[in-house]
Amino acid sequence: MQSSVSFFIPFDKDIDPVTDDVFMMMKDEPHPLCVLAADDLQRHILSQTEWIHNFGLNSHGDGMIIGKMFGVLVVRNHNN
Repeated sequence: MQSSVSFFIPFDKDIDPVTDDVFMMMKDEPHPLCVLAADDLQRHILSQTEWIHNFGLNSHGDGMIIGKMFGVLVVRNHNN
């Protein structure tokens, strides 16, 4: 059975094409696309209804604030 869940989530807005084949950290700062992906993930966590968990991202959560660690991986698909 094929799942309808996509593990690849496109950016919500147009992004400038990246010409580098490798994302390099510059001056210990994450690549701007990684920051954008992390911001998108935070917005998703605030608006999703699947998980019932107080992530501590706002003051409206119930129960003890227990953070979770998430990560983002920026990839280029066949459609760039």
